[in-house]
Formats: sequence, C-alpha cells, structure tokens
Amino acid sequence: MLYCWDLRKLCVNQSINDLTQGSISKHLVTMSIPIGIGLLLQTLYFVVDLYFISTLGEHAIAGVGIAGNLNFLIIAITQIFNVGVTAIISHAVGRNDTSDAQTDFNQALLLCSVFSVLTLLLGYGFSEHYITSLTEDPLTAEQARIYLWWFLPNMAMQFAMTVMIASLRGIGIVKPGMIVQLVAVIINIILSPILISGWLTGHALGVMGAGLSSTIAAFAGLVILTQYFKKSASFFTINVIKLKPSLTVWRKIFMTGLPVGGEFVMMFTYMAIVFWALQDLGSHTQAGFSIGQRIMQSLLMPGLALSFAAPAIVGQNFGAGKGIRIQQTLSLLLTLNFFIMGGLAFFCINFGDHLMGFFTQDTDVIQTGSMYLFWSGFSFFASAVILSCNGIYQGLGHTWPALFSSVTRLLIVVTGIALLLTSNEFKSEWIWQLSLAANIVQAVLSHYLLKKLLKQKLTLVHTA
Repeated sequence: MLYCWDLRKLCVNQSINDLTQGSISKHLVTMSIPIGIGLLLQTLYFVVDLYFISTLGEHAIAGVGIAGNLNFLIIAITQIFNVGVTAIISHAVGRNDTSDAQTDFNQALLLCSVFSVLTLLLGYGFSEHYITSLTEDPLTAEQARIYLWWFLPNMAMQFAMTVMIASLRGIGIVKPGMIVQLVAVIINIILSPILISGWLTGHALGVMGAGLSSTIAAFAGLVILTQYFKKSASFFTINVIKLKPSLTVWRKIFMTGLPVGGEFVMMFTYMAIVFWALQDLGSHTQAGFSIGQRIMQSLLMPGLALSFAAPAIVGQNFGAGKGIRIQQTLSLLLTLNFFIMGGLAFFCINFGDHLMGFFTQDTDVIQTGSMYLFWSGFSFFASAVILSCNGIYQGLGHTWPALFSSVTRLLIVVTGIALLLTSNEFKSEWIWQLSLAANIVQAVLSHYLLKKLLKQKLTLVHTA
C-alpha cells in the first residue's frame, strides 16, 4: 500500500514525469510522439481492416460502417473515463496529493467494469433495432448484424484499457499505451487476412472475421496492460480498500469527462443521421461515405496526438498554479496543429479519388467518397482549432463549453439535412458542404469560449 509522501521523490522512484518544469514544447512533442505512434498504428489497423472488408463488396462495406458507427458510442463513454481520469489524476499530481491519485485510479477501474457489462447486455439486446433503422437493404443489414455480434466484446474491453492508459497519461507516462497498441495492431493485421479472406486456412469468414480479429487483438492488449500494472514498478496499485464505491470520485470523473463523451455522442448522431439520409441513394453511396469517413479519421490522427498530449501538461500546471505555462501550451498547440493539418488538408482535397481507389474499384463508391474527402479537407483547418481547444479544456477539467460548441454544430447539420431532404434533387455532396460550414462555426465558438474560460480560470491560479 502506498502512502502520501513527497511527490518529487516519487517522481524519481516511480518514473512520474513532472510537467510543471522544463520546456513546454519539449513535453508536448515528447508525449505526443508515443501517442502519435499509437494512433498511427491504430490508423494502420483501420487501413488494413478496411482494405480486406472492401474486397467483400458494397453491402459488407456499408454494413460494417453502420455497425461500426456504434463504436462511436463506446468511444464517447470511454472518453468520459479518458478525459476525466487524466484530468483529476494530473490535478492530484500537480498539488502533490498521492493518496487522491490512488483513490481516483481504483474508483475508475471499479466504474469502468460496470460499463463493460452494460455494453455487452445492451449491445446484444438492442442492436437489431439500430441496424434496421438505418438501412432497408436486407443484405446490408445482415452484414452489419454479423460484424457487430463478434465486435461487441472488443467494445466492452475498451473501458479497462482506457482507464489504465489515461491514469498513466495523468502522471506523464505514455509509452506503455503505445506498446500495447503496437502489439494489438500487429495481431489484428496478422489476423485480418487470415480470418476475413481465408489466407493460409482457406476458410474465409468475411465480416465475422473482421469483428473477431479486432476482439482477439483487444483481448491480447488488455492482458499485456494488466500484466504491466501487476509486475512493473508502476505508481498505481489496486487497493481493495479504495475500491469501495465513492460517488464523489465518480461524480468528478463524469463532470469532467461527460462533455467530451457528449461530443462523441454528437459524432455518433451525426454519422447515424448521414447514413439514414443516404439510404435512399443506394448502398454504394453509404459505402462511399463509410470508406471516406474512415480515411478522414485516419488523417486527423496527428492532430489528435497533440490534443491528447496536452491535458496532462495543462492539468499538472493548473494544479501547480502556473497559468502562463497553460497559455503557452495553447499557443503551441494552435501553431503545430495548423501546420500539420494544413498539409493533410492539401493531400485530402487533391488526392481523395486516389485514396478511395486503394480500397475499391467501384466508380460510384469512389465518386461519393472522393467528394466527401474533398469537402472534408477544407474542414481540417477548423478541426485544428477544435482539437487544440479541446486539449486545453480537458486539462483544465472544464469541458462543458466544448460540448456546447459540438451541440451547436450538430443542430446546424440536423436542421440543414432536414431542409435539404425536401428537395427532389437532393445530392450527397450537399451534406458535406453543410458539414464544412458547421465545423467552421464550431471552431469559432470553441475558441471564443476557451478565451473566456482561460480569463476566468487563470485569475484563480498563481501565474508563473
């Protein structure tokens, strides 16, 4: 059992990274690189998985896209843990409170186990209603049903993995998470062609193999991460006494992380609405959107890496009362994200058809997906602002303004789609243009609200 002692000694003995001292740019880059590698590996998994799924035809692509969209709900809930746990633990580290950090970790593990069970119960019990509401094509619905059945265990295991990785990030340690993702992705890459296409075995499982390979890879990652916490000199330990339910800690986690989880719910809702709006245009249109949005999400990974690195830096400095370093972190985030996202925007706008052609030869699917990527490319600049602001919001432990800006974006999209569908000449690209406008509004609103929040919060801390 760990007792509360001087945190500076603990930093040396347990490898906690003190982010309240030294170069902010160095901390940001040093932490974002392992996170970025992990996200790059995740991107590689998406690419490989999508490549083999695309060989199964447009019904499989659309079905996996519809079923896989449910994963955004899981991401939404895991982001509550990711953001909430990182924030409260980094704050505890910043104010030199070891006991609180240990309690927060154990309570998060307890709470996430409840959500894992609920995911399986609700997923297997009610997914059929979700699938049939988004497609009238029986072949697409069947593919979605098969994939989801085997992918659901993967979703359930994400909770524990998220809590453990977020806890380590709160004390400035990111490499174990990268290693776990590396192993999981390698396993998935090896299994995808074997299970989906029947390489070596001659028994192709199709979309069932796609879901099963993801589940096996997640299980392997969870086992490795659990062993790390058991056998290493990790700062965190499982303490039976601290596992007694604490509504106070649960409330802190939810109040901090819920708005960010709400943002992913907005994303899930947006995707579901788009799939619903496109169903009358045919499965090839839904397939084009499914491939295009996966490509677009992959291209956003560098910005996400920087955004995920920022909360621990901001959180520790906020806990330590160093306001100037928080402002410097925001400036660095915006500069780096604009530079990186600008390059990716150029690539997306000009080479969308080539990206789509890597996954499918269907001209109708390519046309829909490349048009989606073209307009999405212009939104990368707005995404640079949104991701940068979100990183600061999460570090401050005050993420409600980010949710408000996301709700505003969704309302614009929903209202716009409702109006567009009244036209007899409705085209899918109208939705992409509408989404671009909504992203710009969200970026402007998010930055404005962050400036107000910083002015309020930084008067409460001692500036360095």
